[in-house]
Amino acid sequence: MNPLADVWLLVALLAFAVGTVAFIAAIVRWPGFGLTLASLFAVIHWEFPRAPAAGEFFGFEVYTDDLVLVALLGATVVNLVRGKVRLASIHWAALVLTASLGVSLLVGLSSGSAGAVIVEARPVVFVAIAAVWALTLTWTSEVHRLATIRRVAMSTALALTAAAAYHIARYGLGRVDEFIVNSDGTVGQTSRPLTAAQTMMLLVALCAVVGTSTRLNRRLSVAVVMLGVLAIFASQQRTAWVALLAVGIVLWLRASGTNRVRTLGIAGLLAGVAVNVVAGGWASRVMGSTLDAALGGGTYEGRISGWTALIRQSTQAGADAVAFGRPFGSGYGRYEGPGLWVEWAPHNHYLTVFLRAGVVGLVALVWFLMAALRRSLAIAHGGWVTATWVAVAIMCWTYTLSWFLVPLAVVALGIPMVAPESRQHQRLSSLRRAPWRDGPRAELSQSSSVRRRSNA
Repeated sequence: MNPLADVWLLVALLAFAVGTVAFIAAIVRWPGFGLTLASLFAVIHWEFPRAPAAGEFFGFEVYTDDLVLVALLGATVVNLVRGKVRLASIHWAALVLTASLGVSLLVGLSSGSAGAVIVEARPVVFVAIAAVWALTLTWTSEVHRLATIRRVAMSTALALTAAAAYHIARYGLGRVDEFIVNSDGTVGQTSRPLTAAQTMMLLVALCAVVGTSTRLNRRLSVAVVMLGVLAIFASQQRTAWVALLAVGIVLWLRASGTNRVRTLGIAGLLAGVAVNVVAGGWASRVMGSTLDAALGGGTYEGRISGWTALIRQSTQAGADAVAFGRPFGSGYGRYEGPGLWVEWAPHNHYLTVFLRAGVVGLVALVWFLMAALRRSLAIAHGGWVTATWVAVAIMCWTYTLSWFLVPLAVVALGIPMVAPESRQHQRLSSLRRAPWRDGPRAELSQSSSVRRRSNA
């Protein structure tokens, strides 16, 4: 053996350990850093649908998002150890969903190929880690939380809008059925300017920009929202269009009278831009692509065919598979149309959970989404939070939920799952009971108690 090689290996392992600890410490110290990392993966998703590779570990390919999620998991453990967990803030739906998916993962690892199990479980596990990490974040004040959300949302919205503009400038607007062909002849990314995950991340960021705007930055917020909406329109992602419409309706319904007028004004400005584009003769390519995206139903019909086949397979596997799902690693092979055999995960988060956690997991997922919506309705001026979770629920119908949009959506709920030891911090940002259990009364009780303390 070469002693020098052993020394260099030891130094490398030590440097990796120190770097990992420093990375986790930075995420714990600055929650906005973790949120920004998640948004960064959204920004590069067009160029890197699968995150850049970082190396191999015991024969398994390791990607950069694996490293980030491991760091988020480590930060979650640190947050739980340092703070005080409010058990009342942990919703039963989250526990049931986590337990059912965890059992499916363990059964898969014990009975199948570890590689196939990890590949199938990775997207679902990533979503769970990102959500739990966001729930364990602590904030010095409500102002600190909202300010962090705004910084991350503004930078994410601008970056994704710029990415859409860059892709249009370099590759053209593209169409639903077109793909970029690489120099080696292989088929690359979709020719649309943004992926579906990027478009939904942009929509979530725009909701946060709307919700955190003030009189001082309202004009900037309106400009960012308008540019972002145009990018979503140009993306030709039908799910994002439906979600955008639903978001607009929710924001308008939950807005005050003055803000409703402003919302209509922004819609009028966007309509004016569209009219000018059409009148200027620049819209032939845009209109052709968007009409193809809006009217073309082949993709969705193929997905429904595949979903039906997967549900049929589950029911034929027996009552246990229907109730508790089949373990990770069982595969998603099915026909999506005549002679088209595919094995990737179904583009439906609800169905994915049903296949791997059964009716129990599916009910828990829907229950959790309903609880999040109820929590958002209990937040004063929280229309943007409701709109965010409506968009998330819509995305789950036609896509597997992307982990990088989960932290921002969860932080928007403001659930005080973990309280630090500082009593002053607890007075600033805590609720005694779970907000989604008490509903609007919890908010009113908190507000009245704050007024009583201020009067005293």
